Amino acid sequence: MTTTTLIGFLGRGPYRHQPMLALGAAFLLTQLRGAHIEDILHGANHMRHDPDPVPVISLRWLLDLLEWATSLRQLRTGGSLRVLPRVIRDPDLQKELSSTAFLLSANRVHQAGEAAGRCRSLLAQAAPDPILGLTAQVIDQILEEIAGCHRNARGILAVARSALREHDFIRCAILLVEAVRKHEADTGNTLEATRVREITALRNAVAHAGKATRESAKNAFSSRTQLEKTLQDQLEWLAAQL
Repeated sequence: MTTTTLIGFLGRGPYRHQPMLALGAAFLLTQLRGAHIEDILHGANHMRHDPDPVPVISLRWLLDLLEWATSLRQLRTGGSLRVLPRVIRDPDLQKELSSTAFLLSANRVHQAGEAAGRCRSLLAQAAPDPILGLTAQVIDQILEEIAGCHRNARGILAVARSALREHDFIRCAILLVEAVRKHEADTGNTLEATRVREITALRNAVAHAGKATRESAKNAFSSRTQLEKTLQDQLEWLAAQL
C-alpha cells in the first residue's frame, strides 16, 4: 500500500543533521514499504532574521537525487529501462520508456529496438531538467544499444550482455539464439553447426525448465558460476563471428 508522507523538521544548533536523518529514513521507506514521499520540509531556524518567520526549505530534490542514483545504477548494471519511468517526468518519454521496457521483458527485441529509437528522439526533445540533463548521455547510450536490436545481430548481442550482467540467464540464453537467427537471416551465412546446437540446447534447457541433453548444457548447470561462464563464452564466440 502506497502512502503519502509529509515530513517537517526544525534544525537548530547541534540538531541540524536531523534533515539528513529524515532523508535517509524517507528513502528507506520508499524502498521498504513502497511509500510515496510528497515532500521533506526543513524549518531552517538558523536562517531566521527577526522579526521574519522561520524559513521553510523543501528538501524533496535530495530524495529525487537518491532515486535517480539508484535508477542509474540499475540501468548501467543491467540495461534495465523499467526503473526510468519512475524518475523521468516528461510524460511522452515516460510512456515510451515503459513501452520499451515491456517489450524487452517479453523478449520482443525487434519491436523494442524500434521503440528505443523513438525514446532517443523524445529524450533529445525533452523539456529542460537539471538531473535529466546531467544523465541524458548515459541514458542515450543504453537506448542506442537497445535500438541496435532492430538493425542487426550485434544489437541483440548488446542486450544479451546487459541481461548477463543482470544475471538474467534465461533472457541472455534466449537472446543468443535470436542473435544467431538474425545473423543467418540477414547474411545467408550458416554458423558452425556444433556451436549453434550448444547455444540452442542451453537456451531450450533454461527456457523450458527441461533436462539438459547435451553434455555442454549439463556442465553449465553444475553451478551458477559455470552457467555464467558458459553463457559468457557463447556470447564471446558469437560476437567474434559477426
